[in-house]
Amino acid sequence: MVKTQPMEGKDIFIHIPKTGGTTVNSAINKTDWQTEQSFFYRHINKQTKYSASGDIFAIENFDKYKEYNVFTMLRDPLDRLISEYYFLRERKNYIQLLSPEPNNFTEFASNPLTGNYMLNFLLGRRMYDPQQPSEDDLKQVIEIIDTLPVYVGIFEFFAESLEYFKENTGITLDNDIEVKRMTFNRPEKNVISDDLLKIIHENNSLDYALYEHCYAKFEKLKEKYKKNAFQFAKSKYNHVIPYASTFLFFEFCIDDKHFLKQNQSFFVMLTRYLLDTIKIRDGREFTATWNATFDEAVSRHFPNSEFSEIIFETVKSNEDPLKTTQELGAAVDNFFKINGKKVNKYYKRMKFDTSMVKRVAVIQARPTIDSSKRRIGFFKKLFSN
Repeated sequence: MVKTQPMEGKDIFIHIPKTGGTTVNSAINKTDWQTEQSFFYRHINKQTKYSASGDIFAIENFDKYKEYNVFTMLRDPLDRLISEYYFLRERKNYIQLLSPEPNNFTEFASNPLTGNYMLNFLLGRRMYDPQQPSEDDLKQVIEIIDTLPVYVGIFEFFAESLEYFKENTGITLDNDIEVKRMTFNRPEKNVISDDLLKIIHENNSLDYALYEHCYAKFEKLKEKYKKNAFQFAKSKYNHVIPYASTFLFFEFCIDDKHFLKQNQSFFVMLTRYLLDTIKIRDGREFTATWNATFDEAVSRHFPNSEFSEIIFETVKSNEDPLKTTQELGAAVDNFFKINGKKVNKYYKRMKFDTSMVKRVAVIQARPTIDSSKRRIGFFKKLFSN
């Protein structure tokens, strides 16, 4: 079982989604994954979708929370918004809170209800709450941050922020920290069109004001915390097993939902076999084996076809299995898009058979570490309960 004891004492961490909070929470509590929401760990209520931080920013509770060390992390609003969409788009219980449900990032970011998320979260409101925050709300939150105070770190200065938290609260942190919840497949900020950027800035004007206020304060402090001993282990493969346990593994990189729907049973049975029967617990091995088995399944169901040839050629290079999975998704999308109705025969349902499974032994790559001084080994492998 994953250890999930909460923080205790006088330290309250406010975890605004997609600001590195899972990494912070896990590092504080020395756990493999984030702990359950509590008085000391303010996050989203999974049932109601409301933030649990609103009472901290209520003026009448000011004296109460002066007794605590309250801290949180903010992130550049555009970067956070991109990360949020590509994290949530398969999580229907969240994305369906928006009406109409967005089909792509442009539709998501253009919806006014996705704007000013960080401010609304601190105010304790529901995800995509129709109640829009006001200038007065912004002033109230900034006043609480400055006078309580709330210690605000900046995602873009992650290591310095952790050192800042250590000095000003009662938390302790190990030097070796594993980065959690890395998004598999998301675009960079510089590919966003100017027209969409304008809409995002308008919809998130209060979040930008909040971020810029706290950024300016932290910039005066960050040199003090620059000399820190933190070493960050980054591996996107650490999130593969938890992701595959919850979602169709192919969903993060394929747009052709009809193909996914037709083969949902195949994908579910394949994943369950890899996780529950042969008990693969390494994300890289899982991904490489999944790719090879998908290739074998296509070959058996559509032998000597153009489709099977394209899949085979895509899987041949398996140096980075997750990149290969993304290329497989693009290959499927392009094949059906280019060939139109004449490829309808390839929408035939594939049936899973254990003899298709091609288990791939992989060389364990070291995790990427934000330091040239030394390397650390893999952290304890993640897997779901």
